Amino acid sequence: NGGDDIVFFDAGNAADVARAERFMNAHAERSCAATAPWVAQRYVECATVHGASVCPDEPKYKFHLRAHALVAGDASAYVHDDVVGLVASAPVRGRDSLRDLRAHATNHRVRARGAAAAREKSRDGEDSRADGDCTPPATHASLEDVCRAVSSSVPASEAAGRPGRLELCADRLRERIRAIAADAFAAARSKAGGAVGFVPIEGGSFELFGFDFLVDAETGEPRLLEVNADPSMAVFGAHAEGKRRCAALVRDVLSIALPRMETGRETREAEEEGEGEEAGGRELDRRNAFRKVWSARSRFSDPAEGRRRVKRLVSLTASLAARVALEGSG
Repeated sequence: NGGDDIVFFDAGNAADVARAERFMNAHAERSCAATAPWVAQRYVECATVHGASVCPDEPKYKFHLRAHALVAGDASAYVHDDVVGLVASAPVRGRDSLRDLRAHATNHRVRARGAAAAREKSRDGEDSRADGDCTPPATHASLEDVCRAVSSSVPASEAAGRPGRLELCADRLRERIRAIAADAFAAARSKAGGAVGFVPIEGGSFELFGFDFLVDAETGEPRLLEVNADPSMAVFGAHAEGKRRCAALVRDVLSIALPRMETGRETREAEEEGEGEEAGGRELDRRNAFRKVWSARSRFSDPAEGRRRVKRLVSLTASLAARVALEGSG
């Protein structure tokens, strides 16, 4: 939600613990509930990159990776090779900067707000870098650019047995991202997972998801933060190269989704019989940057049955919502 209600606390600091309690109590009062839902996550000491300019104290900037995953039909999942690096708008200066959302939250809207605030300072005649911040590195970077910047800026942990600097491999990161995405879709589809709102249907349906990862500074492994069901294409940036990358992603989505819409049942039956997996898979690799990571057998022998069930589910949900709204207004 654009970084709203994301906060960072140091559990080892008594003042921070008291601040966290005050914050959560205030949120519970605003929500008019005895208890408010929260997700607590351990802070990931993630890899960082240098700023775009050379500063005496060599500030470091957090970043996260956005990978796009496509689900087509019921259900095949693909992950796109063009992974985007999104860099924070302010440098990390240790635990003392935990209150600075610009330094610790790396999503697109938080960065945009930070840049807008800096421009406002400049208009008022103030130095937009009066707090000592150096020029942030370019965001919307390619995975290869991020790996080069990290490899040149982050010392590896001697405790981990890697003297020198942390070296990241773009191909290795893509492999791990694909494996994590496959696990996520398999879990969402499983009965134990309760489907968690993931209801793929055959017959021309598709959906694009945005997977966000931090890169662990100790191991170089990607850590899944969240999955966005409505990912913003603004993560590619407004410059010409970003627009080109965004257009390529959309083209690759449609190259998978549209053939399924046109061929329908025949495409699904060919895949189930294993015919499209070899020749079709090689052709897919040649014409776009999506890689299939997971697939499942259709739950319905007739695609129309799947659509009827989803329509019925949506209708029941809408009726329940309307009833709750009427009772609340009464």
